[in-house]
Amino acid sequence: MTQTQIEPLSMMGFDAMTEETQRFHEELGRRIARRRKEIGLTQIGLADRIEATQKIVTSYERATRQMPAWRLPVIAEALETTAEELLGVAQQKRGRGRESRFEQQLERLKQLPRSEQQFVIKMLDNALAHAS
Repeated sequence: MTQTQIEPLSMMGFDAMTEETQRFHEELGRRIARRRKEIGLTQIGLADRIEATQKIVTSYERATRQMPAWRLPVIAEALETTAEELLGVAQQKRGRGRESRFEQQLERLKQLPRSEQQFVIKMLDNALAHAS
């Protein structure tokens, strides 16, 4: 059996998806379908881009089949987006609101030259060693 001919889990003798897993795949499928439509792509068009069948694309969008992890970046590229967007991770990050002061400082630290980063890290190590 080739990678494009993956059987549903129920046909392979595995238990049905848990409710949480099912919900995850339903949300993922909705995001895939939404993005596919945003860029004017049909299910057949997406299937061609990911070297699969329309039936497989339909099963991912309807969450009747679990998508293998290796296929997520392939679909993201075909949909001209990121895996994070399809997973909803980018939405969660945006939804958190303002970055904390620590996160802002960490970003500033990343912008420093390597030697200055090492100096700050040594200072933090010393401070944390004395605090514990």
